Parts: sequence; structure tokens; C-alpha cells
Amino acid sequence: MIGEVVVRDPSALRSAVEMLFARFDGGGHTGDGVLEGVTPRHTVLDLADVPEAERRPVLAQITETKLPGPPQHLVLRRYVRGGYAPPHRFADEAPDGSRSAWTVLCPLQDSAVDAVTYWAGDHFARGFDRAGTGLRLPQDAWCWTSPVRGDQRCTLGIGGGTLWTS
Repeated sequence: MIGEVVVRDPSALRSAVEMLFARFDGGGHTGDGVLEGVTPRHTVLDLADVPEAERRPVLAQITETKLPGPPQHLVLRRYVRGGYAPPHRFADEAPDGSRSAWTVLCPLQDSAVDAVTYWAGDHFARGFDRAGTGLRLPQDAWCWTSPVRGDQRCTLGIGGGTLWTS
């Protein structure tokens, strides 16, 4: 799935995201990357660590029928100018990615310069940010975010352990 609109109102969700990051701090960086000595430069907020009432505005913006299954894992990432994520497996875009059957990544803004680069089977491709549009790749596909050139980049990673049955 590339190009399906998954987030109903990305602008409203970005407002909710800013409030969540202000309230819960985001817990810092994601930790060690795949490349020795290269660590991510962005802030991460795993919504499993956020009270249900605080998660509701995020969940309300997701069009579940556009996802491969029910959303079970949600993570927000915020990159400031120069922030990046080194190469990693696409499954890592959602928390507990190793336990997810699927992952969808949604940027929350439009950008002609900022994107995720990913392995498209026989070449690397760049998916430029289109607010609310989901990107689903094989769980083992390589991807990364090059240093952000805009003011800020926010993404929502959604993962699930099961697929819809009908």
C-alpha cells in the first residue's frame, strides 16, 4: 500500500501531537541504530506509554478501514531540521515491530524535500511526505530518513499483529 490516505485530518493530528510531545517529552532518541556509532536524531513517543484519554485524539484521526488490520501499536516521531533516522528495517517504524504483522508509516505534513527512502524490491525509492498518506512496505525492507531540510517533520507509525479477515 502506497498512497492511501490513512489520517483524516493531518493538521488536527499535528496539533494533538505537539500537545502530546509537550506533555510527555517523547523519551528522547530511539537508541542505537544499525550502523555502529550512528544513532538517530529525532524524538520518539510510544503511545503505549500514554494514558488512553490522551491517545483518543490520535486514534480518532485514523481511518482504520484503510489499514491492513486493526491498529495495535502507535508511535510518533518528531524530527527538527537536521534530524534523521539511519538505515533500519521498516518493521522498526512501529513499536514492537518484530511482533507486528504489518506497519504503516504516515507523515503528518507535506514536503517537496523531506521523505523516507526505502528499498522497493530492485532499487531505492523516496516517498516524499504527503500529509496523512500511508506507506506500507514489507517488514524486512530497509528504510531511512535523511537529515530533515524543512523546519520539522512528524510521522505516525502504526503497527498491528493481525490482518482484517474480511
